[in-house]
Amino acid sequence: MIFDNQVIVLNKFKWFNYKFEHISIHLTVRMPENLIHELLNVLNNRDHSFILNNFKKVLDKRLTMQYSIIVHAPDFLIAAVDAIRSYPIYFTKNGDFIISDDFKTIFNKLNINKYSSIDQFAISQIALSGFLSSRGTISKNVETLSAQECVMFSNGHRRFYRKNSFIPTENNKKPDTNEFTRLLLSIFDDMTKQLNGKHIFVPLSAGYDSRLVVSALKMCDYREVTCFYYGRDGSFEQSASKKIADRLGYDWIDVRLDDRFMKSFFSSDMFNKYVDYSDNGFSVPFVQDIAALSKMFESNQIDKDACVINGNSGDFISGGHIPSELKLETPEYVNFNTLSENIFNPFYEKHFKLWNKLGNDILKNKIRSTLETSLFEILNNNNVAAIDSSLKYELLEYYGRQSSYVVSAQRTYDFFGLDWKLPLWDTRIIDYFFSISPEYKYDQGFYKDTLINNNWCNVWHDIPLNKKTLYSYKIIIPRTLAKVMSAPFGKSNWHKVERRFFNYWLDDTRNSCENTYYAYLKNSFDARNRVSFQAEKYINNYKFSLDVVNKYKD
Repeated sequence: MIFDNQVIVLNKFKWFNYKFEHISIHLTVRMPENLIHELLNVLNNRDHSFILNNFKKVLDKRLTMQYSIIVHAPDFLIAAVDAIRSYPIYFTKNGDFIISDDFKTIFNKLNINKYSSIDQFAISQIALSGFLSSRGTISKNVETLSAQECVMFSNGHRRFYRKNSFIPTENNKKPDTNEFTRLLLSIFDDMTKQLNGKHIFVPLSAGYDSRLVVSALKMCDYREVTCFYYGRDGSFEQSASKKIADRLGYDWIDVRLDDRFMKSFFSSDMFNKYVDYSDNGFSVPFVQDIAALSKMFESNQIDKDACVINGNSGDFISGGHIPSELKLETPEYVNFNTLSENIFNPFYEKHFKLWNKLGNDILKNKIRSTLETSLFEILNNNNVAAIDSSLKYELLEYYGRQSSYVVSAQRTYDFFGLDWKLPLWDTRIIDYFFSISPEYKYDQGFYKDTLINNNWCNVWHDIPLNKKTLYSYKIIIPRTLAKVMSAPFGKSNWHKVERRFFNYWLDDTRNSCENTYYAYLKNSFDARNRVSFQAEKYINNYKFSLDVVNKYKD
C-alpha cells in the first residue's frame, strides 16, 4: 500500500483499463501498440526517480493529442495529464488518500466539514476571473494536476514533475508556410485515421479556427461530417457557416436558439445536472454549447456515436491574445522572479475584471505574487534563462484561463457521452507556435496569412471572415442614441452604459438568457459579461457572495 488508506475513484470519464502483471494502467484513450513496450520499460524500473523523470517523456512522444493516465503499482502510484489538462485528475492533500477524475467526488468524501475547507482566496479569484491557475482548487484539501504535469506517490510522499518540451530556450525561429501546412495536414490525417469513418460534427462559425477544421477534414477526404450553427437567426455567422458547409458538400444544421427556448432550458433539470457535472473546482462551468447540443439530441439530429471537433483554441496558440503593449518587447530575464508592469497590468485587466467594481489592493497584490511564483516555477523547471514578454504573457494565460476554463468546454460533450477531439491543441502545433519569433504571431499574422493563401477547398477568399455583426434595428437605434448621448462623458462611461443596458441583447448565442435582463440592469458591481454572473452563481453555490472579494484580507 502506498498510503494506509487509499481510494481510487474514476467515474466521470471513459477510461480504458490495462493490466500487466502487478501494474494497472487507466488511460482516457486507447493505448497505442508502440506505447505499451516503452511505458512498461519505464514503469518496471526499480528507481522511482527514473520513473518520474521518464514517464511523461514517453507519453508525450506517443500521445500528441488529449489524454490523462493513472498507473497503480504495489509501491507507487503515478498520474499525468496532457498539455492542456483536458481530463483533470484530483487528489487529497491531507488525511486519507483519494485520487479521482471528479472534483465533487473527493470534495463530498472529505471527512471534515467540507465547506470549512473552502479557500477564500481561490473563491475571490474565481469571482474576479472565472478560473484558477496552476494546481489549486477552491478546497484547501484538494489539489489537481496543472497542464502538462505529473505526480508520483510513494512511501507516503508525493513528488511533482513538469518539464514542458514546448517551452523553448529560444523562440526566434522564422516560420515556414509549407512546413506549417504539412504539419496541419499530418495532424488531421493522423486524427481521421483514428476516427475511422466515425460521424464528425463541427460547430461552424465565420471565423478562422472552425473553418480550418472543416476545410482540413475535406482535404483529408473525410466524408462523414455535419456542420452546425447555433445562435441568432439572420446573423452574418449563420450565413457564412452555411456557405462554407455547402461549398464543402457537408450537411449543415441550423440550431435555432430563441429567447423562449433558452430561458426554458436554463431553468431545466438537464441544465442543473450539467452545472453539477461540470464543476471542476477551478473554473466556472462552460455553458456555450450545452443548449444547442440538447436541442440537437431532442430532435434526433445527433447520436452518441458521434465525435465533436471544434476550433478550440487556434486563436490563442497562434498569437491572437498577445496584447498590443507587448509587441516587439526585448527579452526579460526570469531570475528576477517578478512580473513587470507591462505584463501584469494588461493580464490583470483582461482576465481579472469580470466585475469592474470588485477587488482591492491586498487581493491584487496576492494574485500578482501567486502568478509570479507559478511562472517562475515553470520557467525554472525548464532551465529557461531569458524569455520575451509576449511569451511570458501567453504562459500566464496558458496555465490559467486556457487550461482551466476554455478547455472545460469539452465537458459538454462528455456530459452527452460524445467523443471529441481538439486537433488545434495537438502538441505539435503547440511546439510550433511556441518556437517561432513573436513578430510572426502578433495579430495571428503568420497563421491567418497561411490559411488564406492556402485557400483550402476554396472557402477562404470570397466567404468573409469574422465580419462585424449587424444587429436588428431594435438594438441598433437605441444603442446608437445611447452612444451619442454618452460621448461627452468619455469612452469608459459609454462602455459602462453598454455593459449594463445592451450586453444582454448583443449575445448572438443567447446564452445571456441564463440571467434576466433585470439582473444586468441592477448589478451594482458593473458586470463585464454573462460569465460575470456565472462566477457569482458558482461562488454562491459554495455559500459565498461577491462581498467576500472587496472584504478580502490576506
